[in-house]
Amino acid sequence: MCWLMALLAAVVPALAQGIHLERLKTEGRTEALGLDEAAPRLSWSLASTAAGVLQSKYRVLVATSPEGSERRRPDDLVWDSQVVQSADPYTRYKGKPLQSRRRYFWTVEVWTGLQQKPIAKSSWFETSYMSESEWTGQWIAGAPRREVKPTAAEGIADDACCRASDTRLTPTEFCRPVGVGKGGRQDTQGECLEVRPVPRLRKSFLLEPIVRHGRILRARLYAAGLGYNEMSLNGTTTSPNVLDPNFTNYAQTVLYTTSDVTTLLRQQASEATENVLAAELGSGQYDQDADGANWAYITAEWRGRPRLRASLYVTYEDGTEQRIDSDGSWQKSEAGPIRYAGLYRGETYDARLEQRGWDRPGFDASGWLPVERVETPQGTLRAAMGTPTRVVAERPAGRRTTLRPGVFVYDTGQERAGWATISVAGVPAGTAIEVHYSDQTDKSGEVNSSGCCIAGQVQTDYYIAKGTGTREHPEMYAPRFSYKGFQYIELSALHEAPLPDSAEVRVVSVQEVRTDLPVAGTFISANPRLNRLEQMVRGSIAENYVGGIITDTPEYEKNAWTGDAALTAPTASLLFDTEQQYRKSFVDMRDAQQSSGELTLLAPGAQGYGRIGGFGKSASCCGATPVWDAFWFVLPWESYQRYGDLRSLEETYPLMKRYLREWVPRWVNKDGDDSPYTLRAGLGDWDPPKGREGEGPTAISIPPAVYSSTTAYYAYLTSIAADSARALGKMEEAGAFDADFAKIREAYNAKWWDVKLGYYHEASDKTLYQEQQVVPLAFGLVPEGERVELERKLIADVLDTRAGHEEVGIVGARWILPVLSRAAEEGIPRAADAAYTIATQRTYPSYGYWMDAGWTTLGETWELTSRTRTHHMYGSVGQWMYENLAGIRVAQPGYREILFSPILPEKLQSASATYDSVRGPIRASWKRTGCSVLFTFSVPPNATAVASLPVTGEESVLQVGSIVHAHVTTVGRTAFRSSYRFGSGIYSFERREKSKSSSHCVEDVPTSASSGKDVQAATADSLRE
Repeated sequence: MCWLMALLAAVVPALAQGIHLERLKTEGRTEALGLDEAAPRLSWSLASTAAGVLQSKYRVLVATSPEGSERRRPDDLVWDSQVVQSADPYTRYKGKPLQSRRRYFWTVEVWTGLQQKPIAKSSWFETSYMSESEWTGQWIAGAPRREVKPTAAEGIADDACCRASDTRLTPTEFCRPVGVGKGGRQDTQGECLEVRPVPRLRKSFLLEPIVRHGRILRARLYAAGLGYNEMSLNGTTTSPNVLDPNFTNYAQTVLYTTSDVTTLLRQQASEATENVLAAELGSGQYDQDADGANWAYITAEWRGRPRLRASLYVTYEDGTEQRIDSDGSWQKSEAGPIRYAGLYRGETYDARLEQRGWDRPGFDASGWLPVERVETPQGTLRAAMGTPTRVVAERPAGRRTTLRPGVFVYDTGQERAGWATISVAGVPAGTAIEVHYSDQTDKSGEVNSSGCCIAGQVQTDYYIAKGTGTREHPEMYAPRFSYKGFQYIELSALHEAPLPDSAEVRVVSVQEVRTDLPVAGTFISANPRLNRLEQMVRGSIAENYVGGIITDTPEYEKNAWTGDAALTAPTASLLFDTEQQYRKSFVDMRDAQQSSGELTLLAPGAQGYGRIGGFGKSASCCGATPVWDAFWFVLPWESYQRYGDLRSLEETYPLMKRYLREWVPRWVNKDGDDSPYTLRAGLGDWDPPKGREGEGPTAISIPPAVYSSTTAYYAYLTSIAADSARALGKMEEAGAFDADFAKIREAYNAKWWDVKLGYYHEASDKTLYQEQQVVPLAFGLVPEGERVELERKLIADVLDTRAGHEEVGIVGARWILPVLSRAAEEGIPRAADAAYTIATQRTYPSYGYWMDAGWTTLGETWELTSRTRTHHMYGSVGQWMYENLAGIRVAQPGYREILFSPILPEKLQSASATYDSVRGPIRASWKRTGCSVLFTFSVPPNATAVASLPVTGEESVLQVGSIVHAHVTTVGRTAFRSSYRFGSGIYSFERREKSKSSSHCVEDVPTSASSGKDVQAATADSLRE
């Protein structure tokens, strides 16, 4: 068989070869408001249709006015970088110390090989407090928490209302059922959950008239809330964010937000004008009361009643500044409608207690009491970091089913994080409406949360009707301080009883709530099921980025499990722009590590969970847990590779070093063997297949590889530390970590490698298990000369022994597809098909098995009995789609150089992906047409690329097409790949087969190279795909 490879490049008209600068960002944000970084990162990107564009140098100007940044007012200039010889489209501010609460304007000028020297239109960033000592607002709160449990009221048979013995409460208080068992669906009769009203705080103040100081020029609100605060000004919320500020380890770090509230203020021409600044305070994780859980939040060292610290600065045209601080003059009320707001359990909203206009001018607050000034939290106040959480989309309610008269279930069609808005009409005052959320239903069709690990009710809201709703003007309700993971919603009366016959209660819409990460990547292939799998992965990751943390599931735990985040970090950063989120994670890492070097299983989390001697972490299990501890290594390295920001390593390398040098040595000699380089501890390959489902005569039972996985990850983390040290210029330390890696490798092979059998196994079980081969292959641990043969054994095990299945847990799933894809690039037969078969398999255990069961996101286990369908820890298949199928990979940090290296499974006809990098959009596609394969690549300005393309047979030749591109050079050739280097632009490569013997030759095609016109048309079609 002979192949003809034709290289053809898209023609760029000479008149279109302009260049301009765009996407100026500060700390990854466009026009960033509220920064406290002393040396913020400034970045930009080039846009041009010209080929081979590279930045050779740049000059950044920062000033206190737009004119200053454009060199028209030199006195306003605070930093001139001068001309810097660099291709990096980013730098750090190195000018005069930034002042607090000041707006700065900046621009950049770049040099390239083109005649044009573009200068960007100025952008801006604005600082908040550069020092915590500048805060003037005081910490204030509502009444102290008291364990108030109403008793069942006389004469009310359904326990809907209760008498309150505490004078703070309303005369009749709704009895929220405690619930028993996991998920709490067996409601208790007569026993009530304690009432925990969401406090309302308000401050009425006067603003000066226009005649005195001029119009209001600007207004900024700085607000810190523990746990959540929802601020409003004159009845309008001050921010689109929800569940804000982001969760942190409050003993170390407390976040505050900055809002531009200029347009929300009221001002009159000649008279002082009343304005009202108000807040409602949700508990979040700060005051968590779900005592059935074991994550130690109820005993956290920082736990306390919700509190607020705020300062509002109003600046008038004449420069006069007026400040309104949180202090003892504010007023409070515990009589608002939100009677309970638990992150896990849900919310209770009594509409009878609504106080119209409480947060607006003119309200009679004479019955309100003064707030209490409370102690300052332990943590340092920092400006908000990470991407905020928002309602990112509003979705239809979905399909409604009548489970039984008066009880309804909605299938929203998609698992997601968020909540629903309901409408209520024809319901008598005081009627309790139960809104229960879950990701699944039981056999009867009832919404089911029985798999929950929290004792008592979860994910259930109660709305107590005020009785005024009509069909034309219904009562409306949506929760604000508790989010859910769900696909199904059940509406009923209390205790799942039928709603009254007169009731018209409906789900009006569904709000998708998550961290508002910008979309970075898109993928599509000729296989609709593969496309659907990418959407399942995308949904799973999206719904687990909420509240500034990376959770395991949005449904039950809502916890920042480190292992889950580390496994899918590469996938997440290909699907979304995670730059800001990961920078917040680096702070969480620092706050979580102990002085001994010990790392926790949750970051952030409460003190005591995930530490030796604390909840859930015994020494025998978890003296060191490298698979989970990889969070401290993988996310910084991933962020450095994707975004090129060396701070990712500068801030976390000391944490890596302390862990490897101080913590791990405490355990390698305590694990019962004689090697200082192996670990008999950890959590290992979590959740491998462990049952029989679907077709098949025997049960699948794969033992979770624990000690071998732990030791392999020990080596892996050591290699990341070595690479990080090199990137930081610490060559001696890098060499020391390299030496450690070699010793771990030697010890690993001595313990688990079987020379005679040629694969890895435990001493007591000589079965070849996939994970035990995949991990050492991925980490470079296999003995010299043995790798290719071990890859062949793995391929045979996947395709022949296990009928095209991956029988692994979360660790094996993370690495098996990249390992098989590397084997495919090396020309090992059936490797690409083995990877593709795993990804498209439909029988248990597989992604397709979940898909055919109707799941819209990924499960916690391979079995359909999985506790949730909302985990992302198996989501690394997404990375494989982008980096191996479409073939977009980072070759140098920040995509300074891109590697295009797609694999071509026999049964797939096309694949394409885009990724919006820090340098601009990257695109890659390939498509089989007749007897040829057309590859198309788009490289952004200021980047170079190498395309490593598959060829077959020793007679393969390279022939340049009718259009020769000056920016393409051949850089290498093996028996299986041909490689080419090129700069920015759009490029097409055609691989054409002369023989019709291939299964892909479905039509006759001329053997000569295509014309440039033909290739441009095919290229356009490919990019449109």
